[in-house]
Amino acid sequence: MLQFNDLSLRRGQRLLFENAGFQVFPGQKVGITGANGTGKSSLFALILGQLHADSGDCLYPKDWVVAHVAQEMPTKNCAAIDYVLDGDAELRRIEAALALAEADNDGLLLATLYGKLDNIGGYSARSRAGQLMNGLGFGAGDEDRLVEEFSGGWRMRLNLARALMCRSDLLLLDEPTNHLDLEMRQALIRALVEFGGAMVLISHDRHLLRTVCDELIVVHDGLVERFDDSIDDYPAWLAERQSTDLDGDRDKSRETSPANRKRQRQEEAQRRLALKPLTDQIRRIENTLSSDRSRLQRVEESLADAGLYSDPDRRTEMEDLSRARAELQSAIDALEAQWLEASEALERAAGTAAPG
Repeated sequence: MLQFNDLSLRRGQRLLFENAGFQVFPGQKVGITGANGTGKSSLFALILGQLHADSGDCLYPKDWVVAHVAQEMPTKNCAAIDYVLDGDAELRRIEAALALAEADNDGLLLATLYGKLDNIGGYSARSRAGQLMNGLGFGAGDEDRLVEEFSGGWRMRLNLARALMCRSDLLLLDEPTNHLDLEMRQALIRALVEFGGAMVLISHDRHLLRTVCDELIVVHDGLVERFDDSIDDYPAWLAERQSTDLDGDRDKSRETSPANRKRQRQEEAQRRLALKPLTDQIRRIENTLSSDRSRLQRVEESLADAGLYSDPDRRTEMEDLSRARAELQSAIDALEAQWLEASEALERAAGTAAPG
């Protein structure tokens, strides 16, 4: 398993977090969220050995294969599907060994290597890579296009497909839905749900976190803590934390001069006023989401009626219900995207609206 033991990390003079401790077990999918700049991506850098902790340990088995989505744009000038296939390092090693064995006409080694190729699903690897690309929005003929022919956003999708192609023990994903539309988000979610290894996922995408992850970790105020409530409770938790911060500021203000107390009260009022439109917007979105999900559940219950499909007289009803389900799901997806945008804005505003 992946273990963080009493981990502390600084960047320059700034303490990102200290005494962080949690575990990720084989097959477990853990989501990490929190405001930008709190150190979420630094956790990944620690796992990948790109950073070293000031104290504590980040440990996982030496034989674990770790895959992550590269943030830099791919520059390798090869066919897109070959770039994706390169994510399966063992496949490429076996293919290289096969080429040498064939050149040496080594029948015994060839038989051994073909057996290994079969064991890792090598014969269907190209088909699997094509399915990953198709699920991420690539069309017919894109498999054979050169990587350099794609725009930056599409190259990032290639990086994502390449990481998913790797048969890894641990998959690291940092905001994987940033370059995806709603349809592609659903395709990615399906791929992540089917992924069998351990996963650590940094995201603010509530739908993604709720659907994919078994556990949620929140990075805030120098802490890395398990969030025991649902991701749907996160905005309320965030608002309550901001209110607690304001109460703390108010307590401190009692020890200052009357002029400073007046200034601090004004700053508190301005801060609350700055955050209120966003908290109100999130509350409205969540109320609409709750209503739409209830309506969708009723529609799906109606569609589960077996008589709906056997009675020719109910064909129009079935079509209306199917259309209603599609429209409601589309509306829910759009609301989820609005919630994500508003929540990220709230986190940014909560930081910039702080007094002083």
